[in-house]
Amino acid sequence: MPIIAKQFSNRIEQQVWVAQTLTDLIQQNVKPSEIALIARKHEQLMDLVPVLAQFDIPVSYERGQAVLQRSEILELLTIIRYIDSHHQTDSEPRDDLLPEILSYKFWRIPSLEIYKLSQYAYKNRLSWLDGMRQIGNADLELIADFLIELAKLKQDTPVELIIDEITGVSKQNSIVEDTDSEYDPEMEEIVYKPEFGLLNVINATEMDREENHYLTRFVSAFKWYYFDAPQEKNDNGFVLFLSALKVFRDALRSFESDTRQHNQILKTSDLIKYVDLLQKRNVSLVDNSVYNSSKEAINLLTAHKSKGLEFEYVFVLECSESAWNGRGKVNKIGLPSNLPLLPQSNTSDDSLRLFYVSLTRAKTHLYLTHYQYDSSGNTLPSLSFLNEIVEFEDQKLESASLDRIQGLKQSDAQKLPDGILPLTIWFQSSVQDSLIRSEISEYLAPMLENYKLSVTHLNSFLDLVRGGPTKFIQQNILHFPQAKSPAAAYGTAMHASIKDFYSYFQSTQNLPTESYLIERFRLNLQSQRLVNKDYEDYFQKGSENLKLYYINRANFFSIKDRLEEDFNTQGVILGKVENGAKITGKIDKMIFNEQMQIEVVDFKTGKAHIKWTDSNLDTAVKLLNYRRQLVFYKLLVENSKDFNRYKVNSGSLEFLDVPFNDTRTTILNTEISDQETQELSKLIQVVYKKIIGLAHGSPLPDVSGYTPDLKGIDDFIQDLISE
Repeated sequence: MPIIAKQFSNRIEQQVWVAQTLTDLIQQNVKPSEIALIARKHEQLMDLVPVLAQFDIPVSYERGQAVLQRSEILELLTIIRYIDSHHQTDSEPRDDLLPEILSYKFWRIPSLEIYKLSQYAYKNRLSWLDGMRQIGNADLELIADFLIELAKLKQDTPVELIIDEITGVSKQNSIVEDTDSEYDPEMEEIVYKPEFGLLNVINATEMDREENHYLTRFVSAFKWYYFDAPQEKNDNGFVLFLSALKVFRDALRSFESDTRQHNQILKTSDLIKYVDLLQKRNVSLVDNSVYNSSKEAINLLTAHKSKGLEFEYVFVLECSESAWNGRGKVNKIGLPSNLPLLPQSNTSDDSLRLFYVSLTRAKTHLYLTHYQYDSSGNTLPSLSFLNEIVEFEDQKLESASLDRIQGLKQSDAQKLPDGILPLTIWFQSSVQDSLIRSEISEYLAPMLENYKLSVTHLNSFLDLVRGGPTKFIQQNILHFPQAKSPAAAYGTAMHASIKDFYSYFQSTQNLPTESYLIERFRLNLQSQRLVNKDYEDYFQKGSENLKLYYINRANFFSIKDRLEEDFNTQGVILGKVENGAKITGKIDKMIFNEQMQIEVVDFKTGKAHIKWTDSNLDTAVKLLNYRRQLVFYKLLVENSKDFNRYKVNSGSLEFLDVPFNDTRTTILNTEISDQETQELSKLIQVVYKKIIGLAHGSPLPDVSGYTPDLKGIDDFIQDLISE
């Protein structure tokens, strides 16, 4: 029996390859019912379901359909989250959800239009919602008006009515059902033409709207696009969606019956709390409807449930020590002397016996898959005994396959691929393929005409653990909005407070009091518009840390120090003036001495570090970026118009947060050599050229061959420098 063993970089590559291989087998007339996907745990199978759905692969699963993993349900929930954010008085509307929402297929918005909106909103300092109404795109304006009308509904509007508005189901039905005469297709075309527009204004009077209980003036294309449009029509999919929606609504009504004992109506905020509670407690809403099974469907089975069954084709997923060796025990699985499967045990031998059961489910074809790195970039060793039996072949994900998952949303991305950031799945294939198209290049050209590279941009470009060049384009060039976390808001307030403190000190030449510093922090934190609990928690934390910072560092404050020095107008160019790399940035603090030297300082919040290395990958990459930041600052200073007569030989991080059970401020220092400065200068020039080249149709660097860890980052950097 042939054994095909494939090894991937990460989970999403494994999942997409499996889906593409299944598609190929079905096209070769292999019966889906003769194919089984077997995994150690239920969660591994559920992670795969949305990817299989994107490839239109029917599945049969012992636990039924997981309602909260259906893409249509997730889209409804995300739109409801956005609507509800307009009702929150202590925080801004969730602008960060709009890129995801606009990427949903039923809107039919081309990716290029979303990129244009992102840049338009960024340049004009507008929210995305305001940008949608002002950019001059009729489709985006209609969507914005629709969302605004939904957001303006009373907070006590029943959430079930809002779901009807988002899907457009009730209006599509009432348009036909409310007519006194028999159904006339021509009449429907006059009133409702979803195929000709994204949203359709109902030509109805206010009285008509009240009589029909219309909440908005629009008919959503959601239901039409996914279930009625000829190119998307999927009767089985529609039945599954209706079945899932029924289970979802039944669960809501059950929850609502509990709240109604207090004379309450289920609102959008209640729905969000309910769903968050389910997800927090890992409770699934499962649809075990008869509509959810098919004789001609791929079988998804846990290893336990596969016992006694046989299939022509078997895929055993995630053949790693961590997946099959109990709960991540240190000891590795070795081949046991006997193979009877003992019940109710969880030893290494039992796990291997269970793995053996999975292997022997195959009649004629056996596929083994394994991916190398988890979401933190940690290595996942394959099952040790397999190395003596089979050799895993490295498999790269093809862009054509990646295109198939372009419709997955942020909610799916959080469940599916390890380390994939919001928007990356649908965005990645679009950007990587379309950047070489002339219209995309022409669109990027004006953005990059006066581009200057900052150290934040450089670190984002190089950080393969967090997305690398693709994430850089998304976040730093296209400026997709992202929600500011409470921790980030806290960091902003702490930085601003130190700056205010120094500004007062330098203007009055009198050292401000501790109470002044705390008061500035209070005002700066208030400006971040945190929810009340976050504000209270972070105000207490920041006040305590700033008091200790004042005690520890007051004797080191100097009027000569420069705070938040902006180098944007310093004309810093590395390399030849005519085609060199333009760089910029702000330095938190510059300390001058009498030897014409400057020490560059950066303030940090969060966990303090006493050394530049760490065993945790995330922390190690962060420290690497921090140190690169200080070397970058040396280049800024020594190549600037006003400070080029000074020399920078050292830099430091001042951690504003004092470690638990400590009272001292942590300072992490480093010497900066000329050699590493020259190497960084060369790297900056190469990266800058790559970025500017996007405006002329050059593609992003292909990073698929690099591992998402420190070695992969170093290999990527060395290859860039050697170009």
